[in-house]
Amino acid sequence: MRPLPALIGPAVVLGIAIGPAVPARADGNDDRFLATLQAAGITYSDPGRAIAAGKEVCRMAGRGTQLADIVQNVQKLNPRLQADNAARFTAIAANVYCPSALGPGAPAPNGG
Repeated sequence: MRPLPALIGPAVVLGIAIGPAVPARADGNDDRFLATLQAAGITYSDPGRAIAAGKEVCRMAGRGTQLADIVQNVQKLNPRLQADNAARFTAIAANVYCPSALGPGAPAPNGG
């Protein structure tokens, strides 16, 4: 898989700081996750770290962490990521990697 180009302009750069990097070879879900991030205007410097952070969202949800707390953690570890984009990132990750983590009141991937 070749990395997606970083967007310049109104996009948000995600310098992911959650979890270890993953192998360079992504699966279909990883490709869908990265494409959905790109479509939402959320960019990243390292696709592997973005994927690892997305999967970490599900690990946190699996440990019972509330989605609002996960969003706060994502934003805290990525200060350039505004709250609405942290919520989008979290919702996109949950939608792709662990849709059962989405429930009533969960942030929508499109921010709405």
